[in-house]
Amino acid sequence: MAHFAIRALIHEAALNANEDPDRLSFLHAVRLVRRKMAAAAAVALSPSEPDGLP
Repeated sequence: MAHFAIRALIHEAALNANEDPDRLSFLHAVRLVRRKMAAAAAVALSPSEPDGLP
């Protein structure tokens, strides 16, 4: 499921950039998603919000 989701993100990004999806790196996309998920988790668990909820 994660592979399919990342491929879908690559396809969407390629369409927005008018680029061939095969020219975009899967590994780069995985690293980008991991960074974004870590940042979102840090915000979600922020002590400034009660119970970690925004």
